[in-house]
Amino acid sequence: MPDVYKRQSLLLMLEPSTLGIDSEDWSIVDAWVKHGGTLLLAGNRLGAEAALEHFGFRVGLVPDPVIIIASQTPLFQSPSEPIGLSTRAFLIPVGPKDFVTHVAMGARPVIVSRTEGQGRVILSATAEPFSNAGLKQPGRAPLALNLISAAGQTGSVWIDE
Repeated sequence: MPDVYKRQSLLLMLEPSTLGIDSEDWSIVDAWVKHGGTLLLAGNRLGAEAALEHFGFRVGLVPDPVIIIASQTPLFQSPSEPIGLSTRAFLIPVGPKDFVTHVAMGARPVIVSRTEGQGRVILSATAEPFSNAGLKQPGRAPLALNLISAAGQTGSVWIDE
């Protein structure tokens, strides 16, 4: 694994493009996560859908946005606040069911996580909480901080937006 990957503790992939994520790239990311990295993958556009499928999820959409007031399970570091997240997208598990749901619309998971080796993968059907506009909304910054804190270590943050 190249040294540049070893120095990062967190990789944020927000609405990744359809180009550039091939099997060689995934093998590097998978190895990095298994060696202790934290991947936060968020989005519901074509590139994000393809990336989510790599981890055993598809994206579903409801006709109208649903406002999610609170998280399902306690998040990682900070006290949880009402998040008021409005989204149409949710995750449909099509692979292993060994994940924890953190945010859901009813029984439909929106943000989940699972352990992969020594690392963690966090998947979100929406990138809105991590966008500039989203971070300005009440409850979104604490949500983003909770999820980013899952890396559990200080260090560089690698953002692929």
